[in-house]
Amino acid sequence: MADPTLESTNGSGTVIARNNNWKDTDQAVIQATGMAPPYDAESAIVASLIPGNYTAIVRGNGGTTASLWWKCTRCINCDHHGATLAAK
Repeated sequence: MADPTLESTNGSGTVIARNNNWKDTDQAVIQATGMAPPYDAESAIVASLIPGNYTAIVRGNGGTTASLWWKCTRCINCDHHGATLAAK
């Protein structure tokens, strides 16, 4: 997918984060994870979340479609009451 968008929703379907081009929002935070996408048109979200159900939605910007490679989220500091998640 040449230009994906990424959206994250909580268990009730409320959008909690949205990204189109990863450098447009939270560039320094995303780079600090060491998992920044290699291309500017890719999407990434870094969020600190309380335990619960979340959904990541990937779409093509402008309604484009293609096959998709997805790297699953990883949990950092999972021994705490909340967890910090990084999605790429």
